[in-house]
This record gives sequence, structure tokens and C-alpha cells, in this order.
Amino acid sequence: MRGVRHATDVRRLTLDAGGVEVGSPFKGLRGVLTGLPVRSLGNET
Repeated sequence: MRGVRHATDVRRLTLDAGGVEVGSPFKGLRGVLTGLPVRSLGNET
């Protein structure tokens, strides 16, 4: 649908014979997509 805000959270996905599992969003980390996550200080989500 146009005009709908999509989630921008980065989440862990697990794929196996049973299907796809979408995990909870990464909170308190930055740099997750770089492969070098670092704990965030402050209220970053």
C-alpha cells in the first residue's frame, strides 16, 4: 500500500525446514549490518 510506513528494524531471520522465523529487533546495538555490532550507549534503538 502506498503511503504506509514500513518497519525499519533489523531483525534476525531463521530459515529451516519448518519455515521462516522472524526474531525480535536488535536493540542497543549499532553496526549490525557491517558484521561488527557494537553496543550503543544511550537511548538508541
